[in-house]
Amino acid sequence: GRQALARYVEPRYLHQTFARTQDGQILKRDDLRTDDLTGGPATDAFAQAETWRVHFHVPVNAEQLGPLNTTRADLRRALPAVAALPYAPHLEVETYTWEVLPQAEPVDLVDGLTRELCSTRVLLDAVNPP
Repeated sequence: GRQALARYVEPRYLHQTFARTQDGQILKRDDLRTDDLTGGPATDAFAQAETWRVHFHVPVNAEQLGPLNTTRADLRRALPAVAALPYAPHLEVETYTWEVLPQAEPVDLVDGLTRELCSTRVLLDAVNPP
């Protein structure tokens, strides 16, 4: 997992990173760029934590990125609660970070955005069928 995360280190955006230790303590780092998170020896409690959550914008249609999970399942669980609100909130799909995603193969931006927006429509239709 650490090797996979190392591919996401980039200087343009901050990627706040949280870790949950075995005893339930939540630890925070301001950015993923820290060597002990991605490439250094796992010597501190943060690096040894079993669960990390990293703020990184990835395509909303991605369930996994290699060995890394995304929060798509959380989104699927949260949308019914959003639909039950007494008002209609503004939802957005942030698409500005495609250029910093590590990719083994080039992705056509228009095709990628189309898949992402169509996937979002499917998620919303599952909550509130047309």
